[in-house]
Amino acid sequence: MEVKGLEALDPDELKAQHRLADALWSMLVEQGVRDRSRGRIEGFLFAPEEGAAASLTASFVKHGWLGEVEQLDDGSSRFRIKLVSNLVYLTRQGLLDLVDVMMVSAHHHGCAFDGFQVDVSAVQPPRPWWRFW
Repeated sequence: MEVKGLEALDPDELKAQHRLADALWSMLVEQGVRDRSRGRIEGFLFAPEEGAAASLTASFVKHGWLGEVEQLDDGSSRFRIKLVSNLVYLTRQGLLDLVDVMMVSAHHHGCAFDGFQVDVSAVQPPRPWWRFW
């Protein structure tokens, strides 16, 4: 998948996030998740101010994601954003592509991408090819 805007990102940060996504996929596989299992991906980002958090969240919500924004209680004016995908097919390549999307979107809105989480207890196994319903 070609994502526009990757050239504006710090290549070292992008590589680091790709390594983290690879590690997440390895951990999911160790816990029994198979390629094309279905689940929801949670993405976490940080915004320097409420306007940036609101605009980034809105850009995902309009595409069907759920979004939560909360101000950090550490005395700063920063906000934590949690984005939750629809039920999607989980694949290693899908996670890597989603890193690119999250990083570009975060950069565009002046935010920082922190990483993913997948609730393994809610993951559904892939449907057999012969099952039509």
